[in-house]
Amino acid sequence: MKSRITTRRTPIPRSAIQRPANQRPSTRSFALSEPHRAAAEARAMLRHPRSLIRITPGWQAPRFTVEAGDSTAMVHVSRRRMTPLLWRRLSGQQAPEGQDLFLVTVSVECPQWMHNESTRLLEFILGQAWTVREDPQEFRDRNHQAQVSLTWHALMTQEDLQAGKAPAPRAA
Repeated sequence: MKSRITTRRTPIPRSAIQRPANQRPSTRSFALSEPHRAAAEARAMLRHPRSLIRITPGWQAPRFTVEAGDSTAMVHVSRRRMTPLLWRRLSGQQAPEGQDLFLVTVSVECPQWMHNESTRLLEFILGQAWTVREDPQEFRDRNHQAQVSLTWHALMTQEDLQAGKAPAPRAA
């Protein structure tokens, strides 16, 4: 006996699936004058399992904002697992034994005038870890204001992430 489903599912409008704006989780915010607190928050986010990149449509990197007057910088942090072979190819040195290895990515989108302060914040977050800095990308926001996007990548171990402070330098 063959069975046929004759009823159709009613499509749910996309707006009903998304949370209303007042129920969305708010992002943490820090003043530009407190970069150490913002860096500590970024390192805490990197330790959290949600910072591990997932290949799913809804995943977004954890983020927080740094504010100065009417201007806002958005900071995104994420990490992905990597192999000892990739660690060696990127850094030119042997990977630490018995450690989980990660490629950490921190990016900041900010107004042009906050470029130097954002660079300083990235230095506080990543410390002395092996780092590759992408060239700053300049663009205009919706209000045609000059913006800059900074993206830095660093190699860190699970021990570096659990330490709760910026990683120590590694010998090259």
